[in-house]
Amino acid sequence: MSQEELSERADLGLKYINQLENQNVNLTIHSLEKVISALELTPEEFFNFDSLEASSDPTDSLSLKRVNMKIKQLPVGKREKILTIFEDLLDNL
Repeated sequence: MSQEELSERADLGLKYINQLENQNVNLTIHSLEKVISALELTPEEFFNFDSLEASSDPTDSLSLKRVNMKIKQLPVGKREKILTIFEDLLDNL
């Protein structure tokens, strides 16, 4: 998601989003709630640091993590379609 899109979805200024990304501004709880909502995540998902931990499984690659993040950024309807397609593909391998 671009800074512009996040700015629009979160109803926060583009300059503020840029400063936030570059850690040049203090984040308020209210702004954090807006960002989490704009990303269509729950606070639990947003603060899930387990996904950042190194995995001992070599198949758990960075590429899979990128795909997961991209899927999480999709609108719910599209996310469900993509997950259904992936499940069907895996079931038919």
